[in-house]
Amino acid sequence: MMIRCYRKLYISEKLREKQFSIIKDLTEGKYSPFLYLITPAKSAQNQLEFFTASMLHQDVYQQDVLWIIGLADSYDVAAELVRKITKDVVKTTGGTDIKKYFMAELQ
Repeated sequence: MMIRCYRKLYISEKLREKQFSIIKDLTEGKYSPFLYLITPAKSAQNQLEFFTASMLHQDVYQQDVLWIIGLADSYDVAAELVRKITKDVVKTTGGTDIKKYFMAELQ
């Protein structure tokens, strides 16, 4: 699996100072169960999803490029970052197609 990060990564305050070491750990296959990743959703009916990094051990993630839009230190903070991302996309585009916005940005 190849891990790529959005250039304007959304990241929780507690993780900001450790951002680069966290990304390095992820690219080296070190997946913390205490780290939440925010990514474009794999399913067509959803926009974003978030899950613990330890989920990356599952086979479903092994063959894809994983784009990370945000990093959070807890479930609640991940939910708050998703709210912020949604608000920012609506403000920027006037629409709610978050996945389309990020896929265009990530290309």
